[in-house]
Amino acid sequence: MMSPIYAGIIKPQSSGSAVVFEDNFNDNTRDVSKWAIGSYTTSDPLITVLEQNNRLEILGRAAQAVIGYNGYISNQSYNFTNKFAQIEVVSRGHSSANLRFGFFIDPDNYFMFINGTTGQWTLRKRALATNTDFVLNYNATTHRFIRLRHSTSDDHLHFEVSPDGATWSAARSSILRGTLVITNLKINIGGGTANSNASPQATIYDNFVSDLI
Repeated sequence: MMSPIYAGIIKPQSSGSAVVFEDNFNDNTRDVSKWAIGSYTTSDPLITVLEQNNRLEILGRAAQAVIGYNGYISNQSYNFTNKFAQIEVVSRGHSSANLRFGFFIDPDNYFMFINGTTGQWTLRKRALATNTDFVLNYNATTHRFIRLRHSTSDDHLHFEVSPDGATWSAARSSILRGTLVITNLKINIGGGTANSNASPQATIYDNFVSDLI
């Protein structure tokens, strides 16, 4: 059976509810009822975070060799059990940029899509300060959309990619089984600087969609 479509994006059939929490950033203003400015780790408040051009744009500081991140953090914590969240990656930014999208409890417990200076995805699950990573070569066309999804049937966390937000491919699946508690998580849509760059380019997001309630 085809999954129902919401705003042109196919919703995973494994989830039991309609799209509830979403933001297309088209008003060019941060929705303060949904988002705060910050990062789950190594926050740098001087990194620019703006909704503009109907997108979310995060611009790292020029000529900064110090690692730092900024972005959006959800005001509310969510139960991710049998839920999904996805976003469009319009641009990962310059070669020293560091894109991060995922869920966290604290800096020692989270799961994230991370795109760093190597131009590769690191699909990371971090539990009790221990990383389990899977590395995937980044393709700007086929990885235009990224999605995190939990399935209760097998208790797996799924990292998925798509060229159009409709047809999805599995990038990684990781069993949870108590390794990471997912019932009280915040969302981080982030970017930042990992190496010095004289003329940084923005990390650009669009079309955040989820069935989180």
